[in-house]
Amino acid sequence: MAQNTQYPDVLRRVSATPMRCISVARHQNPRGLSALQDLVKVWAHVPRIMELGIIEMFLFHLREELAPSSTREWREDALFAHFSLIALSGMASFFDDPKYDMQARALLAGWPGIVKWSHYNYDFHPNLARQKVNSQQLVFIASIAGLLFAFSRFPAFQPTMVDTPGSIELAAKVWIWGFEGKINLENATICTTVPLNDCLKYRTTQLQGRVDVHDKMLSVVDGDTDFLVRLILRRLGKATKRLDDSVATLTAVALYLELIMLLCGPDMHPLQRGFFDAGGIACVTRAIVAVSRTIPPNPTEYQGNTLTTCISFFSLYLQKDGYAGVVRVMKMGLLQALLDCSPAFPRLPKDTVDMALAIVCDVLPPYAVYQSFFDAVVPFFRDREQEKLLALLSTETTVTPFWCDNIECRRLDTEHTFKICRGCQVVYYCSPECQKADWKAGHRSVCELIKVDSRLGRREQRDQSNIQSLAQTIVHLNSATFHTIAEREFPDTPRNELVPCVDLTRVPEVFSVRTFDDAISERFRPIADWYRSHGSTSIVCTRKDGSEVREMWLRAVGENFWEVKSLNDS
Repeated sequence: MAQNTQYPDVLRRVSATPMRCISVARHQNPRGLSALQDLVKVWAHVPRIMELGIIEMFLFHLREELAPSSTREWREDALFAHFSLIALSGMASFFDDPKYDMQARALLAGWPGIVKWSHYNYDFHPNLARQKVNSQQLVFIASIAGLLFAFSRFPAFQPTMVDTPGSIELAAKVWIWGFEGKINLENATICTTVPLNDCLKYRTTQLQGRVDVHDKMLSVVDGDTDFLVRLILRRLGKATKRLDDSVATLTAVALYLELIMLLCGPDMHPLQRGFFDAGGIACVTRAIVAVSRTIPPNPTEYQGNTLTTCISFFSLYLQKDGYAGVVRVMKMGLLQALLDCSPAFPRLPKDTVDMALAIVCDVLPPYAVYQSFFDAVVPFFRDREQEKLLALLSTETTVTPFWCDNIECRRLDTEHTFKICRGCQVVYYCSPECQKADWKAGHRSVCELIKVDSRLGRREQRDQSNIQSLAQTIVHLNSATFHTIAEREFPDTPRNELVPCVDLTRVPEVFSVRTFDDAISERFRPIADWYRSHGSTSIVCTRKDGSEVREMWLRAVGENFWEVKSLNDS
């Protein structure tokens, strides 16, 4: 062991009689406290001191049965516990050495006492929760963080650590309050976040996804979900701004992303909803965009781990915030970030590459039916590719044929001059006369029921209207296919009892035919019946809306759909 020059007199005194110093330090009196402080200062530089019972002495002052149950008053023996915690935090390097197996087992047996005394020392100082800490208190916080970090790193210690009541709450306290506003370093992030993440992962696996750990986290902040969510997102934002290709900054971002994934775990839990409501997916998008700028074709282990964590998050939660959330992250550059990172894919685990490809090839394509999604994606392509996409977009939006919705007219809008009903934002008319005639014929009674939800923003209203016209066009351009399906699956069913269905959640879209009673929901049954009585066939369209699949009822465009087999024939 190297010689310590900071306390040479103390080192000489302790080295001369180590057993006697350890024995004296067991006594909770002024002389014992002085001996304990000497050992804390120089134990690491005294030969063979680990074999002389020093750990057992420290644990003697951290016995569970002596831990106070109340923090109303300070107890003198808490000072002995305080210095013992500081000393034990520096012994982590010995835990993995088989030579010290007996000491490691003693430490495991004493962990409940360590947790209780840590809570007492922490909770007794109200300044800790207000981030007004002095240097001595920072040393104490660092000692608890060091102990948690050391225990969480050894798989053999994790069961005892996590199963001991108060361990997860202690890790959460240190992470939430310990260095906030006082130390702003990536090393502090790693020291406090690693043990918390390890505890949450182990406990979540142990409980098979139940919400125990999430409730424990909330208990530390008195159930204030908003505070906890804002704190995590703020720290992720700071880490993202400091991001470069260094190990510390990359690890900090990866740890915060992993923590967010762990706390987003259970569906319907307030923490998950809180993250989405607070713009959590947007914060993570900014992180992966920043990461993509630092990833070379041959990433280091830490760069690869950070990128893997980012991709894993989007694989799990990209669609949790609805289609509007997907559009938002597209605008922020998620697709471009994945493309920028793609040269590094050969160096990443196969599972990570598969997740990234699934996002690009399976998750995103069904959203191309939304105009706003196209608008968000197009700017991120190079000029030549952008021209192709814009041409495709122009084709989709200009060739869509609209028929006059007056049952007695059904004129085709070849010049794109028809006007949409301002009430429902769904039906079109070639002239004011046709609008008035259809209003009297029955549109008056269904306009409110079929209207695009007025609570939606202008973008969402436009998206719904475009999907309706797209589905109607698809049905009529493929009417022969629907006839074939109907003849094969419903040979004896009257055609006016059948409904063509388009599944836009699949690429390419999938066609099917269902009976009227099976396809039309109760909400739209009166409207569909009215259109059916006037010779118009209903359509059911299925679309993606985040992680949910929604069905839309649409009136068919054109008269006597089942009497013609193609648009050209009509």
